[in-house]
Amino acid sequence: QPLSNGGANGGPLDYYEYTHRGGDGKGAKENQDAFFTLQLDAQNYVWCVLDGHGHDNGRIAAEAARDSLKGYFSNRANFELLRSEPQATMEVAFEEANEAVRSAILAQLTVFEKEGQIVMEMEVDEYCPLGYDVVDGGTTCTLAALIDGRTLVVAAVGDSCGVLANCAGGRVNTQELIAEHSALSQKEFELIGGGGLEFVYEYPDMDSQGPLPVWELDAKGKAVLCQHSIQAVDSYGMGFKTERGDRAAFLLTPENDHFSQMSLAVTRTLGDFYHQHFGVLHTPEVLVLDLAQEQPRSPADGGCVLIIASDGVWDHWTFEAAMERLVNLETRRTDKERTEALMEETRAKGEEVFGATADNLTGIVVVLPRVE
Repeated sequence: QPLSNGGANGGPLDYYEYTHRGGDGKGAKENQDAFFTLQLDAQNYVWCVLDGHGHDNGRIAAEAARDSLKGYFSNRANFELLRSEPQATMEVAFEEANEAVRSAILAQLTVFEKEGQIVMEMEVDEYCPLGYDVVDGGTTCTLAALIDGRTLVVAAVGDSCGVLANCAGGRVNTQELIAEHSALSQKEFELIGGGGLEFVYEYPDMDSQGPLPVWELDAKGKAVLCQHSIQAVDSYGMGFKTERGDRAAFLLTPENDHFSQMSLAVTRTLGDFYHQHFGVLHTPEVLVLDLAQEQPRSPADGGCVLIIASDGVWDHWTFEAAMERLVNLETRRTDKERTEALMEETRAKGEEVFGATADNLTGIVVVLPRVE
């Protein structure tokens, strides 16, 4: 069910939370999203959204990572380290969360370690001659910490984006805080593309025609989008995965005689240990912002609005359109009603396109007060 929580337990800012399994909410589809809000005092908070994936262990992964991260930053000493060592502190927190996911998956009765991989028991057949195969399951994560009401530290793996908006100049201005870690990211391809993973487009005839690579090297050895693949994919009339014009693409593990070939939509994740074996990262990208520099110059234009959401929200919007729906230009802020309206419109969009299989959607919206 949708969940909204207006107000911050008596603190000086308001935040609103929403989660929904997607579609009409009545089907059997599991909500694998997770989230938490942590208030240390009136000026210091943590907000986090996670999007689990993998049929068997997606929810397990998201909940294990959530509990680990919330526990880590509930320790005030750990939170205080963000002031002086934001990158290192976030890396330690995400490392612990990654290990928590490992432990949670290994705790399942049919799961064990074999040949250096986490595997699960399977029925012996022509597709699984060994009687076991590698497990699925991991989660995206975007976490934002507010320090003294002034500094925002954001860390992310995957595609649960954070977006910041303000109302300077009489319009809603938006910025994506950390770009998605996806197969369409040139930076991510250059970082992990040599580990054996294929970066490929999704299209109907992949099984019979073979994969279409996202990237190729030009004459100077620089990674560029493969135009032949784009033309081939577009010839199927599939359209885009997102309203921002992104085609569906994923990472594909190498074929071998032991384990199934596995796919993954993101280049960084907590969990997905078979993919990590081939180079997928659990190290977060970290951004530090001084909100005094991000807010409008004029006090009359207020502060900033932050939203962290899973791709079940972002696939249906450009960042600009979403924030224009969310932020009221007259008040320079948002509220519970506008948050619920945005999320309900998103849910309806998903149901219209995908029916009962529509993706889970989760978001946290924070009205950040002006820094004086």
